[in-house]
Amino acid sequence: MQRVSDLVCLEHGLSVIEPKPYDERDKRAVYPKPEKHRDKIRAAIDQVLQKKPKDFDDFLRMMEEAGYEVKRGKNISLKGKGQQRFIRLRSLGEGYSEEEIRKVIAGSVQHKSEFRSSQIHEKPQFNLLIDIQERMKTKGPGYQRWATVYNLKQMSETFLFMREHHVESFEDLYRMRPCRSSTT
Repeated sequence: MQRVSDLVCLEHGLSVIEPKPYDERDKRAVYPKPEKHRDKIRAAIDQVLQKKPKDFDDFLRMMEEAGYEVKRGKNISLKGKGQQRFIRLRSLGEGYSEEEIRKVIAGSVQHKSEFRSSQIHEKPQFNLLIDIQERMKTKGPGYQRWATVYNLKQMSETFLFMREHHVESFEDLYRMRPCRSSTT
């Protein structure tokens, strides 16, 4: 098939892509995380609440206009395009339950959208190693394996940090230390 395609391209003066060996091909190292249905529902609720609905029924009507199927009953549930099951409002997290949304619509509570689809968690730069011998007095062999792996990871992170910041001696490390005021 590729050969026929190349012949047709050559006949019409088009470029032919030379096949690359596998090891020379561009590889995708990082794949984007797919957005979850719960994240989409939270974002839609935030948008609808910014439009200031008159009451909870108006809120549900606006959610239907946004493309969500609303299931009323003991617990209000929503289902968007591509979803197989309904998701209850109370399971969306803090600030998204039916009672909290009713309070926001009534004006007694300010809606805080603490939801972020791509949350960035910062890791501490250095972490103390776990003293395996001290903890083994109360823990089992599974904990010993976990602690050993944890300590190895912490040592490698510390090594990479030191390499990135060109720390080669205690003096270099001491110079990196933030200055502390004399008032504390």
